[in-house]
Amino acid sequence: MVVAEPWVPQADILVHRTFLNETFLVDVLRVGVRVREAASNAATEAVARAVVRLMNDDDNDAAAARRVRVAELNVAARGAVAESR
Repeated sequence: MVVAEPWVPQADILVHRTFLNETFLVDVLRVGVRVREAASNAATEAVARAVVRLMNDDDNDAAAARRVRVAELNVAARGAVAESR
């Protein structure tokens, strides 16, 4: 009988993908906030804090800028869908 180890480190891949998604939303699209916690109960609390921060940011300028950016992306997305019809 041969017992093979998993051929890919799934946890590492998922962490990297999460990092890429976070980077894309925060740095590229500029519509998100960072959540940097390992998977645990603390991560659940970190996500809850990030959602509150995203929706009710103490820095009103940052929150307003995110809302403006979301509106811009909404227009762009609707335009792209309309063009494809």
